[in-house]
Amino acid sequence: FIPIDEINSYSAELRIGITENFAIGLNGEYMNAAVINSRFVVGGPNGSTQVSVKDGFEVYPVELSAYYIMPFSTEKFYFYIGGGVGLYYGKHIRNFGDADVTTIQQDLGYGIQVSTGMDYLVTDFFSVRGELKFRDPQFDMQSKYSKTEVIINGQTYQLTNDIFESKVNINGITFGLGVAFHFL
Repeated sequence: FIPIDEINSYSAELRIGITENFAIGLNGEYMNAAVINSRFVVGGPNGSTQVSVKDGFEVYPVELSAYYIMPFSTEKFYFYIGGGVGLYYGKHIRNFGDADVTTIQQDLGYGIQVSTGMDYLVTDFFSVRGELKFRDPQFDMQSKYSKTEVIINGQTYQLTNDIFESKVNINGITFGLGVAFHFL
């Protein structure tokens, strides 16, 4: 179990207004998080050593959402709440020495998400957006090391060639800040 904070994420969403107060959106995202200072013990013929490991994940969420524009919104400030479903796909990252992890098989994760946010319309076609989203994406995967031995500080260490289980669970709240372009 390795907790990873400060997850970086980039996303784009296409929203289509259905009525004056209701919209649907399709969101694609790229999430990347890695901890470089985690420690891993490897053993060899001359004993074992601790090495620094870059450990983390990449996740590619795709979410379909429905949004309700709150009735107290103004011409400059749009307040909304939303929710929907998501599919989550990704891979495990672990690099140390000259070895890394290769994902062999990964289950498609799914879940629900809820959000609330506000758009400040700078012009009729451009706004600044702040958003708070809660979701709990989780998926399992099978991985294995790309090599059976790794060289660290001139020493050769053996790695298992066995497939091992990993689980990614992004638990909690995300805060987003972005821009929106309004075409219609």
